Amino acid sequence: MNPKSILTVPYRIARTPLAVLTSSVGARLPENSRPRLVLDRTLGTTDQVAGRLFGSSTLVEEGTRRVERSDKLAQATELEAEAAKRRQQARDVGTSGRRTAADKAQQARDTAAEGLEEADRTERRGKQEAANRARTTAARKKSAADARAKQQVDSIENSVERTEAAANARATQAKRRTAAKVGDAQEQRADADAKREEAEELGELADAKRSARKTD
Repeated sequence: MNPKSILTVPYRIARTPLAVLTSSVGARLPENSRPRLVLDRTLGTTDQVAGRLFGSSTLVEEGTRRVERSDKLAQATELEAEAAKRRQQARDVGTSGRRTAADKAQQARDTAAEGLEEADRTERRGKQEAANRARTTAARKKSAADARAKQQVDSIENSVERTEAAANARATQAKRRTAAKVGDAQEQRADADAKREEAEELGELADAKRSARKTD
């Protein structure tokens, strides 16, 4: 047996409780949970220190892999949380944009309806005034009232069209911002998945090497 390996035997015996605790916690908690990551990283850091102290490159390598795996899982977890936050923000922006557009459109319709009612009242007043005068004068006033009413209706319809066009433009901008944020969230999710896969590969490699050493 390698003399350096013999020196690490007492350390490996001493670290058994921590290793057992890490394994038992790992069996109950998700691999990216904070308590599990803290314990796993602590064990890896301890192995690194002990490996350097006893001159065991194997122990240093085991600790380094454990620390790197813990760091990658922690980073992947943070990226996933940020991606989820961005997705929620994108959904909120989209909902707010649609609600605002709907409110603006309703306001435009209400304004148009009020304008039409006012135009009708104006027309009725013109007709009443025309009826109280001579027929010629009444006809002239009625014609003038009709012209004013038509002009008001045209003006109101133009205002409605402009308001709805502006509301549609804002809704389109909100959709674009939503699509951009969702794209960012998807990219971050892809990065998180890639880092997790890399961490899992490191974990599998570490397990394979440990199994190989046990077989030896």
